[in-house]
Amino acid sequence: MEPGSAYAAQPSPCEARAKPPAGLGGCHAWRAYVDGPASSHDDPITITYDGDHDLVIAVGSTRPPDGGRERVVGADDTEDATAVAFDAATGEEVWRHKLDTAGEHDVFADVEAAADTGPVYVTGATTDATGTQHGLVRALDPASGEPVWTDTFVSPHSDSDGFFGLEDTYAFRTAVTSQGELLVSGTYTSADGDSDTHFRSYDPASGALAWNLTYEGHSSENEYIEWLDVDDGATRAWAGGLDRRGRTLLMDLDLENREVDWYRAKGSYYGDRGFAHSETREEMYSLTTTRGDKDYRLTTYEVATGDGLGSLTTGVPEDEPNRASDLAFAEEEGLLIGTGRTLPPETAESAWTGTVGIDADTDEVVWRNRGEDSATAASFPRELAIAPGESCAVVVGNGQNPVYPRMLSITSLDIGTGEPIFEAGYSENPYYPPFAVDTAFASDGDAIFVLASQYQLTADLRLDSPNKFTQTDWLVLGFDDPCRSRGPVG
Repeated sequence: MEPGSAYAAQPSPCEARAKPPAGLGGCHAWRAYVDGPASSHDDPITITYDGDHDLVIAVGSTRPPDGGRERVVGADDTEDATAVAFDAATGEEVWRHKLDTAGEHDVFADVEAAADTGPVYVTGATTDATGTQHGLVRALDPASGEPVWTDTFVSPHSDSDGFFGLEDTYAFRTAVTSQGELLVSGTYTSADGDSDTHFRSYDPASGALAWNLTYEGHSSENEYIEWLDVDDGATRAWAGGLDRRGRTLLMDLDLENREVDWYRAKGSYYGDRGFAHSETREEMYSLTTTRGDKDYRLTTYEVATGDGLGSLTTGVPEDEPNRASDLAFAEEEGLLIGTGRTLPPETAESAWTGTVGIDADTDEVVWRNRGEDSATAASFPRELAIAPGESCAVVVGNGQNPVYPRMLSITSLDIGTGEPIFEAGYSENPYYPPFAVDTAFASDGDAIFVLASQYQLTADLRLDSPNKFTQTDWLVLGFDDPCRSRGPVG
């Protein structure tokens, strides 16, 4: 599909998705797809907003139509690392970049836009002709999507079985410091075959590697970093993730001395987790789910030492099982906001979103919001984001409730009270809804962009057919003014 085609961007009518209650509803301004129904299974990964060029940039992988390139031995199927830029105002495709390598299994896993006229950074992994996985870092021209520089790296212990996984060399998370330095976290195969945490720092102009560091942690377990943050002074970085045992990992990286100051592997928890950092309070936070009671557990750490400063176990409501999903910190309000699923008694028909606001100074719950009274609230929340200026907090996920069985859901909440401000749902087919993947706010908070995976129904609709769900597209939705309430839809 070429940029500018009719399938690339469509200003959809409100009737294309479920309608929220009066006083809260709003339409998406535009929707766009990547690759369309001609391809097979396309996987979106993450999305960002480039304010200097007013672009929404999504990354992931796309697969050629059936009968495309020959697969490597041992690989599940072929895929191309792909980045696509959209006009933030209209959703029109501006450029598309695909990785052109000899390998058959490539993916972009993260994207970061540098400030001013700097490049767009994409990271991920690529396989060579033998199937060996290499970490990948590439800078793209934000105006054209053309490569500026590329770095690939591989551990001497990486195998060549064609398997794409986190046990191999992989560039995953990116962060740009206030000095313009690019910091990348990922995994690096160790001599024992497990993956260790790996950091790399680059000169943004030339792509020259400034330094790299591999850290094994406290065990030989595979480690996976899913969150990376840097301080305003560009002297420290913090990373969070998990290991193969499901333990929550946190570490502090001294950027000046290029060493890990402290590392924590905390407990064994169930499901997803979220991380946040406070510059003014010099604290880090993790939100996990306890195995026994399945409640949210918020743990506070001192940035300087990694020592635990306390924890709070709670839920929404408190007497029912809860599963954490994501965490964000509202610095001005001094509130930690966590979200996840709250599971009602077995007799109930559905799960609901459970979002909680916690005072960072007192560790007291300020408000709880459960989405059971909403027609569009997510029952499978995926992402939590706080708008610039802290005008609202937005929860994005997938809805499944008695009113509208299945849809993509977006709900914005007042940070101080937890009351809903804006709600919207989207579904092209109530039985095969988009699956929410990631979100990004515009710099001024006046728009939010949602990345999702959209099933495309094939001609073979038999319930037992293996081909029924073989086609998926990237779906990108743009919503205007998510922090502003408005009248009913329709």
